[in-house]
Amino acid sequence: MPQLNREFELKLDLTGKELERLARNPKLHAAGTQKVLRSVYYDTPDHRLHAQGISLRVRKDGQSYVQTVKLGMDLQDGLSNPAGIEDRLDGAQPNPARIHDKRVRRKVQKAVRGSGLTQAFETVVTRTTHRLRTRGSVMELALDRGQTLAMNRRSEICEAGLELVKGHPKDLLRAAQSLFAKSGVRLSPVSKAERGYRLLLKKRPAKAIEPVRARAPNIVKGQTCGEAFAEILRAAREQIVKNRTAVLETEEPEGAHQLRVGLTRLRSAHRALQALGDSPLLRQIETDARTLSRAVGQLRDADVLIGEIYAPFAGNPPRKPGFDALLGALQAHRAAMQKEARDALASAAWTRLLLSLTLWPSMLERDPSLQSPVEEYADKALQKRWKKPAKLGRSISSLEGVKRHEMRKSLKKLRYTVQFLAPLYARAKVKPFVKQLKKLQDIFGYVNDVAMAGQMRDICAAACRDEPAALVAAGFVLGQHEAKAAEVWAGAPEAWQRLRSSGRFWR
Repeated sequence: MPQLNREFELKLDLTGKELERLARNPKLHAAGTQKVLRSVYYDTPDHRLHAQGISLRVRKDGQSYVQTVKLGMDLQDGLSNPAGIEDRLDGAQPNPARIHDKRVRRKVQKAVRGSGLTQAFETVVTRTTHRLRTRGSVMELALDRGQTLAMNRRSEICEAGLELVKGHPKDLLRAAQSLFAKSGVRLSPVSKAERGYRLLLKKRPAKAIEPVRARAPNIVKGQTCGEAFAEILRAAREQIVKNRTAVLETEEPEGAHQLRVGLTRLRSAHRALQALGDSPLLRQIETDARTLSRAVGQLRDADVLIGEIYAPFAGNPPRKPGFDALLGALQAHRAAMQKEARDALASAAWTRLLLSLTLWPSMLERDPSLQSPVEEYADKALQKRWKKPAKLGRSISSLEGVKRHEMRKSLKKLRYTVQFLAPLYARAKVKPFVKQLKKLQDIFGYVNDVAMAGQMRDICAAACRDEPAALVAAGFVLGQHEAKAAEVWAGAPEAWQRLRSSGRFWR
């Protein structure tokens, strides 16, 4: 009897040239098998199946026909994991009564009751299939090129699908990185079925290119550690991917800020996850995130120099000479840092990271070593993050240089860990702790920004050799901030004591 199958497939959008280049990849040892696939999708005239996230298609297979029903047409970050039900038919017309799975059959029949099924659209693709084997796992790479046809409209299909047929998802990740790491990767946002409906209904996907803040991971009591960390990685991925687009396609400074936050949150999550298990593939996340964070961090620092260091004092009357030249030097520096960041975000490190963030959540959910309740881990993780700031906080009044930097980083890691795990605790206990932690972080953040701003003199000296007034302006701006930083730092001991007194809610 046909089985209810659940795919685990990575879907990528390609250009024609990219698909041809991939087909010539020496890692694909054989030419592959090729066939033309014509799939006709059916629905009621008012698209009830689509409304319930169901697709129903009929495809000719040799001399017979196969009816396929899939539950869930949307891709999750380029990852296809729908439930698929296949049944043989006697002819080309769909027949819901032939669906062998009783639950799905009833769902489809209920949706179409009182209406007939009509052809909605069709896809015609030439598919070249390659069988890949690694470490005992079997994968299938499908290269599709063709068209979607709906009414009198058509759209091109050019995509690759890498499906795990048998084995471990880690091998799928290894294969994906081997095949795609040196080329740009665009994860498919929608399935072929959803593309067809968009063409049929003339729906255009919204393209909002705006910086986004981190969303709270949907962690609840009763989840396993694997499920909780999968959700943490998905939230981090969402923030990273959207803000990468903002950095690449806009001049909005908040994009770089939120992208750096997302990468830092990811690295914090990775370190917390390492306590539960480790592997070379998992460590690759840290390596690639660190590489990208460094480049994006330089762009963010350049934005801070202009928006938060230079700007507050640039308009002080009477207008001082040299400020325009100083601004020009800072803007040229930002342009150089922007180019470095954009180059990094189009590198192999980005591709590897994107593939890792796409595939790791599903792997964590399935990992047998991560099936213990997340509540058992949370207290230990938070206490571990508390130890370093607690140690440095004992001598907070005398912290300088490297120690201040260590304290700033340890507070940031603590805050991100708190944000990850906060849903497991009473909000009334978490809120006072977070409030005081943020106040202390703000002190360390501003003092760090002023210390970083010292590079303004070097930037100005290199770009304004014939503008001595620009150096004077830089000195004025830095002097104002250094005086303010001293005042701000004076409040650090009291802020630390308030944090200590707020109570460690995980104890």
